[in-house]
Amino acid sequence: MGKKSGNRNHHAPLHKKFWGIIAFFLFAFCFAVLIEDFFDQELKRIDEWIENFVEKIDGPTINAVAHVIEGFGSAYVLVPLCVIIILFLCVERKLAWESTVIAISLAGSFLLHLAMKAFFGRNHDGRNHGGIDGYSFPSGHAMVSAAFYGILGYFLWVYLKKRSKPSWFVPPLTILIILIIGLSRVLIDVHHPTDILTGFAAGGLWFVLCLFLFYWIQRKKKRR
Repeated sequence: MGKKSGNRNHHAPLHKKFWGIIAFFLFAFCFAVLIEDFFDQELKRIDEWIENFVEKIDGPTINAVAHVIEGFGSAYVLVPLCVIIILFLCVERKLAWESTVIAISLAGSFLLHLAMKAFFGRNHDGRNHGGIDGYSFPSGHAMVSAAFYGILGYFLWVYLKKRSKPSWFVPPLTILIILIIGLSRVLIDVHHPTDILTGFAAGGLWFVLCLFLFYWIQRKKKRR
């Protein structure tokens, strides 16, 4: 029995590493395809197709709801939320490294999206961007939400699983939150759809890298 248990513990990190690598290459592939289409001027076709569909479902009520939802991907919500979560994890749960990775996911994704916007330099091209100046590609709301809410969802999922509590709902709920935040930015006519898709891909990459960092720290701690 003891030997079997030891083998199971030995393979658990390999299992997580495998799925992490798969996720990393999946996000990297999507990001690379979108960037290639960006330089080949192919994104406009994708945008037109999605925007034609969005126009059919758009309306005053949906637009009003979208304005509320998109706020959950803004710095005005994410920064205070991040501070509250970090304080709770550090003070109540003594989870300093989880708090550190959550902070890195937010700060890193925010800085990276600014750098990418400056590099690609895609203008809003006449979009009704609510008086917001600057570039639109990739979407900061989409990228930061994918990284930040992704990390929160993952840690919550692991926490519930370890305590044998229902956790199945966390991954789909996390994905739904990220998707509707991105969709809301298209519905309020702030971003092109491909701004959002590229933000999701870049945020997903940063999310996986943050997880790799977390488990690398965990391994270092165990070796001490």
